[in-house]
Amino acid sequence: MSHAQMVEINTEMLWRDIKRKGAKLPFVSKAIGRQPGYMGDALRRGRISAKALSEVSKLLGTDPRKYTAAAEPKEAPAPEFKKHQDLTAEERTSILQATGAAGRKAEKLPHINMAFAPDIYKYIQIMSRVHDVSMTQFTNLAVKEYAKNHEDLYARVEELRKQTFRGIL
Repeated sequence: MSHAQMVEINTEMLWRDIKRKGAKLPFVSKAIGRQPGYMGDALRRGRISAKALSEVSKLLGTDPRKYTAAAEPKEAPAPEFKKHQDLTAEERTSILQATGAAGRKAEKLPHINMAFAPDIYKYIQIMSRVHDVSMTQFTNLAVKEYAKNHEDLYARVEELRKQTFRGIL
């Protein structure tokens, strides 16, 4: 059994052109005289036989060299990302808030273990789903709203704490 010469292909470009033609992969496979799963496998592997590539290119009306790996466009350099250690606390917090990240892979935020009455727990659960956020995010938003509505009380208590504990701390 002779092995056909395999060539590396630009799978995104080939897939895009196949979709533009409105062709389905099994149809393309059959049209070039292959088994129905051939093109899907070739796209997953990133390589195809030279003869099959020639046939597909004829079918699509394109030059086969367009799809070879050598013809792939040069990628733009990857953006520079700051390392975790180089981020300021504000940057870390804003990233966490934007991504909603939590757990081992995220910056550790202060935690407390809270118990809720069943009706409050159910409310948090339902409303977090309504707002498409996690239960933690919803609880944080509710506490922020409460804090915004009671800024004056909080400021008075903070001032009282400073006066009371001035000599101790």
